[in-house]
Amino acid sequence: YQRRVRGMPSKIVNSPNSLKAHEARIVAGVEKMNVKTNGWNWKGTHVWTCSFFRDSNIKTTRLYFGAMERDGVELRVGDSVALQTSDLDKKPFVGKIIAMWQENLGEMMVTLCWFYRPSDLENIKTPYGSHELYLSKHTDDNSVATIQNKVYVLSFPEYCRFYAHRAQTERNVRQCLVVPNVSKWRDQVIPSAAAQCESIYFCRGVYDFRLKRTLKQQLYYTKYL
Repeated sequence: YQRRVRGMPSKIVNSPNSLKAHEARIVAGVEKMNVKTNGWNWKGTHVWTCSFFRDSNIKTTRLYFGAMERDGVELRVGDSVALQTSDLDKKPFVGKIIAMWQENLGEMMVTLCWFYRPSDLENIKTPYGSHELYLSKHTDDNSVATIQNKVYVLSFPEYCRFYAHRAQTERNVRQCLVVPNVSKWRDQVIPSAAAQCESIYFCRGVYDFRLKRTLKQQLYYTKYL
């Protein structure tokens, strides 16, 4: 029952009591070290998990969380977010949260899977929409302080149905559910009728960031979004 503490290579946490004490110091690290979080706070329980540093074989132990919130807005693993850029004139980056964790020094972090905008890619021959994104396998670690707000990335059929239902509601037209609602697992990523249009995107393509080209297959399966 030995766990090596990141940032302290020579120290081994070898007892449950010392591990709990170290865990309490990490959980309270945000308040003690005045870490910038942009108003986000952890929500729910946490778990210790062994993981490897990016692009290395060095193992570390991290404190992982399943959700965080700010001003009533809750983010969970699997949600998509917009991140601020250094250039205020550019559109924000969009990524999907695949992990939430906290560094031993108190920094609140998220691991993101990036979406690419067609305008940022080369050799795009197919027409695309202004709110269209391309999914990639490009992942990166970022501080939660860079998260602006929650966004919604839908499949193209979901995107079309959402705006069709919104138009029917605005015109007081009775909604006709052509597609039966047989599953509830996508409810958390479907925006409400009050959601802003600027925060709703759709994805139907995949971008290979290593080969710098888009794949021919269109993305119809919502399990990847």
